[in-house]
Amino acid sequence: MPNLLVTCNDCGFSASRIRFTNEEEANLYKDYRGEKYNRMRLECEPKYETSSIFNTNYINDRLEFITEMIGRNIDSNKINSVLDYGGGAGELIPPAFTKAIKYVYDISGVEPLDGIKKLNPTIDKDPMDFIMCCQVLEHKSDMDELINILKSYMVTDSWIYIEVPVYRNPPPDDVIIGEHINFFNEQSLVAILDRHGICAIDTTKNYMLGAMAVLGKFNSKSC
Repeated sequence: MPNLLVTCNDCGFSASRIRFTNEEEANLYKDYRGEKYNRMRLECEPKYETSSIFNTNYINDRLEFITEMIGRNIDSNKINSVLDYGGGAGELIPPAFTKAIKYVYDISGVEPLDGIKKLNPTIDKDPMDFIMCCQVLEHKSDMDELINILKSYMVTDSWIYIEVPVYRNPPPDDVIIGEHINFFNEQSLVAILDRHGICAIDTTKNYMLGAMAVLGKFNSKSC
């Protein structure tokens, strides 16, 4: 299906022509990974049933992937607050942030792990030293809306870690017509942050893990 994707000739970003309205997106994710959600996703993406995303080893590998990037760029002792936006129970918040108050926001309603607070967006407005958003941006029809939400928790020199899936080859059709509607390379991932005044400090990818990430700073003087 060659016409499913539209691609930017400048940065290589690709997007599915099939987009969600706000209402469709809310309906799809209101019971994220519940019975109805899983049934609908399997209809579009049969391999989801055997996906490694629920495997403990996979979570540990993802944590190592994140921690390695943080370790070569950030003094974790200087991070006093962390928000994982769309982070499930907070299982991907790096343990290296020992001094930080940890928050997680997730639409699934899952309860956070011990030591992690559930963010209430209508009440919790304080800026964060470090913000994570892992494997969310590829789902959003309006990516700028999500970045603006993340920016609302940032001040000058706040760190942000964005992670998305990575593909060696163009994504298969069952992914394009599923819930992943945005497909990035490193250049396009850096470009969307640059558009929002966020300076990319480092990028990394791991094809075995299926993950690519950019670490940035908001209004960094080093840009």
